[in-house]
Amino acid sequence: MNNHKRVQFGCYAGNTTQAITGNISPLLFITFHSMYGISYSLLGLLVLIFFFTQLGVDLLFSFFSHKLNIQTAVRAMPLLAIVGLLLYAFLPYFFPEQAYLGIVLGTVVFSASSGLAEVLVSPIIAALPSENPDHEMSKLHSIYAWGVVGAVLLATLFLLTCGAENWHWMILLLTIVPLTCAILFFSSTLPPMQTEEKISGVFKHLKN
Repeated sequence: MNNHKRVQFGCYAGNTTQAITGNISPLLFITFHSMYGISYSLLGLLVLIFFFTQLGVDLLFSFFSHKLNIQTAVRAMPLLAIVGLLLYAFLPYFFPEQAYLGIVLGTVVFSASSGLAEVLVSPIIAALPSENPDHEMSKLHSIYAWGVVGAVLLATLFLLTCGAENWHWMILLLTIVPLTCAILFFSSTLPPMQTEEKISGVFKHLKN
């Protein structure tokens, strides 16, 4: 596989990771409620935590991208997802009495990864040479939708066949996706990407 394809498939894996991290908690609400006695109000709060963490990373990156090493940020993205998913799965496994705290901590970490993916994956695809850039961008965005479908199907089948009490191992299985993303990015030469030299344009994004 040439460098161009490795970067491209790394972006696909990154968008799929974002689909997984953004949708895995609602699929486990009933499991968390029955296993740990967590109220649905606290479980619903996980969605809010994910959203605000992702949004916060988006804004911070928008303000300070001109001061950051973009290549390092791209490669850190899947690593954060892996760490977050492992914390999410195994802190409740080893410390069930503090299950919610572990789930929240994991959510914050992989939400940060999702925030980076939000601002980095599309520019990477845009920076790759292509005969039809619009087609490549459309394909990238469709990958996210298919990632959501795949996560829902996998979670449903796993919980039905292996039992809800084994949900930790399902999360471990899902870490294969960000691990693949990390391998592809670390083994590739990433294309140069332009970032804003000034932060004035960020206020327009904030207003939107």
